[in-house]
Amino acid sequence: MQKDIKTQKSYTLTAFTMAEILISLTIIGIIAAITLPSLRANINEKTWATQRKALYSRMSQAISMMPSLNGYTGTVESQAFLANGLSKVLEIKNICSFSSGTSSEDARKEFAKCGLPDKIVALNNSKIDFPTKMSELNPLSTNAISNYLASAFETKNGESVAVFYNPLCRSSEMSVSYNRIFPYMCANFVYDLNGRKGPNKVGKDIGYITALYSTDSTVVSPELYRISGSALEYTFNSAKNACRTLDKDLRLPTKEELFAIFYNNTLLKNNTSLDMWYNQPVSSEGSWIVAYNYGWHVFVTTKNNKKVYCVKR
Repeated sequence: MQKDIKTQKSYTLTAFTMAEILISLTIIGIIAAITLPSLRANINEKTWATQRKALYSRMSQAISMMPSLNGYTGTVESQAFLANGLSKVLEIKNICSFSSGTSSEDARKEFAKCGLPDKIVALNNSKIDFPTKMSELNPLSTNAISNYLASAFETKNGESVAVFYNPLCRSSEMSVSYNRIFPYMCANFVYDLNGRKGPNKVGKDIGYITALYSTDSTVVSPELYRISGSALEYTFNSAKNACRTLDKDLRLPTKEELFAIFYNNTLLKNNTSLDMWYNQPVSSEGSWIVAYNYGWHVFVTTKNNKKVYCVKR
């Protein structure tokens, strides 16, 4: 109790007790512990999304400046493509090289010098070795490029990238009935946006960019939307609207996007026994699918029920 000298009135001083302060701080700490990880995750997601778009833009622009994507051959074809082709149109900070016949294990050690991790987490959350050749990226690859070693490089902006290269890739002409799709892949890039830092997970800091066709190349980087570990099944006409029904930002993949999903099967851990629609009809009677069980581009009637994967815009 204290007294105001001027008014001679008495009044009481009040304040928080130490216990009340400690309780308040404890509550604030609990709320922070709950919300900060989520907030940090959201910030990371937005940062990765921005970086993915920027890298895709730079790679697309660089590929468009190359007159042709095939024909770069050397002791390791991917190194020849990097040194004599891509490095002329894209600012590359460092190329990690090795000799032909290098084992996958030794190649991964060399990749580490360019910031790539030894292990990554696939889209289905399984842990896998970082692929070093096309047969590791897709086990169904059995043609000439299947055992070509990838090479690694770092960009000026700090991304770490492995390139799987096919010097025999061809243009986009297709047969009227079926055709293998591996020959249309010229270069497939598997990147890590922040090097070995982590989380080293597909769909976050790990992604892929695919360049198809030797001339008038198409560059794609589809972000696959997983539906309970499998795909839905529709006729072609139903498939066109299936993805938008799930989410307004989802769509049926283009032919090239579906090819890229197939090439990168190990990263995405898809079911390779599926036949998949894409968004390009040929006529009212028939359209093309990608037969994932053997890597063919096949013409079928639009009334067939086939599977659908959706990709984000």
